Amino acid sequence: MVKDYNSASYEILNKMMRAEGNRQYLLTVLYVVACILLIGFLLTGFVLNSANGSDLPHSPFSAVNPPKNCFDISTSTYFSFPESAIKARIAKSGKNDQINHFCIVGYQWSNGSMQVWVHWQEQKAIILWQGGEDEETQIASMALARKELVLGRDTVKSEEEINGSSYLITESAWHDIVNDCARKGQPFTISPFSINNA
Repeated sequence: MVKDYNSASYEILNKMMRAEGNRQYLLTVLYVVACILLIGFLLTGFVLNSANGSDLPHSPFSAVNPPKNCFDISTSTYFSFPESAIKARIAKSGKNDQINHFCIVGYQWSNGSMQVWVHWQEQKAIILWQGGEDEETQIASMALARKELVLGRDTVKSEEEINGSSYLITESAWHDIVNDCARKGQPFTISPFSINNA
C-alpha cells in the first residue's frame, strides 16, 4: 500500500515537473521572441525617423514627429494662388517698388497634415503660410501672416535659448528651411508693381 502510494505520488510529481519544465521552456521562448520583436520595432522606428527627417529641419518641427517629406504646393488646392498672395504681402509691407525674390516649400506629415513656409530673400524672413480654401482666404492668410521669422531678430544659436517661445527658431533650422526652399521649393521673382494693379 505504501509502495503504491509512493509510486503514485512519484508519478504525479514527475508529471508536474515535466509540465513545469515545459511551461518554463515556453515562457523562455516567448521572452526571447518578445525581445527580438521589440529590438526590431525600435530599429525600424530609428531607420524610418532617420530616413524621413534626416534632410528636414530640426525645429520648428518636433524631433519626435518630423515631417515625412517636402511637397509641391501646386498639388494642393489650399495654396493655388501663391503669386497673388505674395504680391499682397509685398504691398502690405510697402516693398512693391523693388524686385523681390520668394521661394515656397511645403512639408507633409504621415497623417496628411501640411505646413508651408515662404522665404522672402530681401527681408531675410521665412513666413508660415496657412493657405485657404479660396483665393481671397489664401491672399489674406499670406498678407496677414503673423509668424514671420527674421534671421537675426527671431533666431537663436541653440535650442536652449528658445526657452519655450513660439516665435523663436534656431539659426540652423532657419537655414534648413531656406535650403529646402532652394532645393525643393517653388521660386517666384516679383517685379515692381503698382498697388492699384496688384
